[in-house]
Amino acid sequence: QFYAANGHTYYSVLLSACFPAERGRLAGMQTALLLQWFFSGVGKIGPWFEYVNGPFMLQSMLLAPARRWLAGLLVRSPFHLS
Repeated sequence: QFYAANGHTYYSVLLSACFPAERGRLAGMQTALLLQWFFSGVGKIGPWFEYVNGPFMLQSMLLAPARRWLAGLLVRSPFHLS
């Protein structure tokens, strides 16, 4: 659902759609989506991803009842989210 809500997903597919079918239109679309999916996973490997989990958990609808408790555990201040 995240990719369905962002334009950057469709721009690369739209660019691929400008090519004729016999020149690899479908393969270009599939490659663009595969690369976005692959590199979004690669981006989660590095040490910087630990700073993302806290805000993501606080925005989760499943964890909404425990949001205040989680905020006390995960966030030092509104300006320091690690």
